[in-house]
Amino acid sequence: MIVGVALGLGASHRHTPDMPHQLSAAERDELRNLLKASMPVPEVKLEKEKISKEYLQKLIKMRPEACKINGKVIPSMVFCPTPKVNKDSFSWNCIRYSDLCDGHVDCPNEEDEESTFCMFQKLNNIEVNALRRSVDDIDRRVWPESQLKYN
Repeated sequence: MIVGVALGLGASHRHTPDMPHQLSAAERDELRNLLKASMPVPEVKLEKEKISKEYLQKLIKMRPEACKINGKVIPSMVFCPTPKVNKDSFSWNCIRYSDLCDGHVDCPNEEDEESTFCMFQKLNNIEVNALRRSVDDIDRRVWPESQLKYN
């Protein structure tokens, strides 16, 4: 006979390989609760107050088109997807591309550090850095350092 623990539920069950194991009603409920708890919640993570999705969508449509500092458009900066909402006002944070997935929360609802996005962002950064190294290697082979003139 083989002794095993069924899915880490804490109860030891004896079963033989040729006899299927039947879960009790309590075990089924516990398993169902564990599965529900492990599923991601599709709700939008919101700052402090509950804000309806409709209200957020209206705010996003009101977002300025470009990040400006002292009236000058900064193309290397992007807006956080959701605004910072205060009691009577709202505003969007502008962040640099380098602020994305850097381990520091810059957006009010932490979108810049969201794990699924960051997984792809980090892969993208690895690809871009590999491409840069390849171009640098080609440049060095085509134009040796001794032939380069810097202004």
